[in-house]
Amino acid sequence: MKKYIIISLLLCGLLHAEELSTACYRDNDKNVVICSEKKLGRLMWQDEKQSFQGTWEQAQEYCKIVNLAGYRDWRLPTETELLSITERSNPTLNTIFKYIADSPWYWSSNYNANSSSAIIMRFWDGISGWENVSRRFYVRCVRQD
Repeated sequence: MKKYIIISLLLCGLLHAEELSTACYRDNDKNVVICSEKKLGRLMWQDEKQSFQGTWEQAQEYCKIVNLAGYRDWRLPTETELLSITERSNPTLNTIFKYIADSPWYWSSNYNANSSSAIIMRFWDGISGWENVSRRFYVRCVRQD
């Protein structure tokens, strides 16, 4: 059953990603990537060598305390925002990003209270799915620029 859910989410994600056209550039001095997309606007993404791994709640708290590029209003990205920085290659994370964790599952802010789960995305192949919020995954914080 879980395989069917993941496959369904992947197909929906690919269809949705088709609609997103994102242009990105990297600011090496600040360790951020800035992307513009018509529907999402301008987003600034964390892209540092050191990465944080934790539960979904820890991931939210981590983003709240990040002080990067002179900004303190970082948050977990939505699934759609994560899809906006993926490409159809391996790894699927836009090549403008320098850093990707060895185990590339990343938390999104999408949460389902009924199942205590949140959406995670894997940047090696663009797969996303629901996982229990007590599991530990990586974080890539974002902010509206």
